Amino acid sequence: MAGLYLHIPFCHSACHYCDFHFSTNLRFRSEMIRAMCKEIELQSSKFRNLTFSTIYFGGGTPSILTFDELKALLASARLNLNIEPDIEQTLEANPEDISPEKCDQLFELGFNRISLGVQSFNDLMLKKLNRVHNGIQAYKAIESITSSGITNVSIDLIFGLPDQTLSNWNTELNSFLELDLPHLSAYSLTIEEGTHFDYLKKSGAISIAEDERYLAMFHHAQKVMNNNGIPQYEISNYSKEGYRSKHNQSYWKGTPYLGIGPSAHSYTENQRWWNVSSNTKYIQSIQRGDSFYDSETLNRVEQFNEFLLTRLRTIEGIQRKNLEEYSDIHADDFWKQVEVFENDGLLEVNDQNIRISSSGLYLSDYISTSLFAE
Repeated sequence: MAGLYLHIPFCHSACHYCDFHFSTNLRFRSEMIRAMCKEIELQSSKFRNLTFSTIYFGGGTPSILTFDELKALLASARLNLNIEPDIEQTLEANPEDISPEKCDQLFELGFNRISLGVQSFNDLMLKKLNRVHNGIQAYKAIESITSSGITNVSIDLIFGLPDQTLSNWNTELNSFLELDLPHLSAYSLTIEEGTHFDYLKKSGAISIAEDERYLAMFHHAQKVMNNNGIPQYEISNYSKEGYRSKHNQSYWKGTPYLGIGPSAHSYTENQRWWNVSSNTKYIQSIQRGDSFYDSETLNRVEQFNEFLLTRLRTIEGIQRKNLEEYSDIHADDFWKQVEVFENDGLLEVNDQNIRISSSGLYLSDYISTSLFAE
C-alpha cells in the first residue's frame, strides 16, 4: 500500500503564519501541471509493486486549480500508478474558492474528502492571519460542500493566536460542533522563521501566547471534542468513528508515499527524497531532464528514531511487538527513560502498547526525541 501526495504551490496571498512552499505568481500554472504529470511518470518505477490507496492534494492552495487542471493530474496518476478503484481522495481547499459549481466538479472528479482551511470563524482573527475569506464565506463553503454529496469534511482551526483568549477558542470549537462535521484538525500557532508573524514578533508588534495558554487551549480542545463524541486520534486531529484521515495515518504508520511537485517529500523502505523548493527550478529541471530532488538513505538508528517520532504522535502509540524489529537498536537506557515518563504520567505502558498519555500528547516531540537512539 502507498499514498500519493500532490503539492500545489500556488496561493492567492501569503498568510502571515505560513512557511510552506508556495507562490502568489500564478503565471506558470500550465507549465507546473505538465511538469507534475511528467514527474509522476518519472517516479512511477519506484512504486511499480505498490498499490495506492489514497490521493491527497495539498499546498499551497489546491482549490485554485480548475477542473481541467485537476483532471490532468488525476489522469496522469491513474495512467502511471496502480490506483485502487475505491480510494480516499482529498483536496485541501480555501473557502473563497468554494462554490456549488466547484463542489459539483470536485464530486465528478472523484474527490470524496475535503479539508477546508477555515482557521477561524472570527473575522478579526482572520484579518490578523491575512486570510482572504471571512467567517460567512467559511459557513457558505461548508454548506456548498455538504450539499454536493461530499460528506467527509474536515476543517482546520488554529489556537494560540495573538490576543486570542480561552473563551474565544471555546467559541471556535462550539462553532465547529454546531456544523456537525466529522473531522477537525486543531493546530497551535507556531511562529516560523521568515514569516510575517516572525517579523511582527521580533519588532514587538504582536504578543504571542505563553506556553501555559497554549497548553490550556490544547487540553480544552481535548475535553470538548471527547465529550462530544469526536475523540482525538493524533496530536492535532479529532474524528468521528470511520472518518480518520487515511492518508495522514499512512505517514504515521510508516507507509510508503510518493510526493509530487516542488518541495514535496517521498518515502519508501529506507529511502527518503525531497524535491527542490522552487517553482522555476522544478519546472526547468524536469523540462531539461536534470535532477530535481535530493535524497538520503536512513540507517537503522535513523529508522528507529523515525518510527518513534511518527507512531507516538497517535493515540494508539507503539505496539511493543513492533519494537522487536529494532531490538538491536534500543537498549537499557530506552526502557529507563520510558519508566521515567511513565512515572511522570506522560507515558502509558502495558503488555501490548506504549503510548503517550492524553495529558502528555502536547509534549509528543519532546518525549519522542528523549527516547531516540544515538
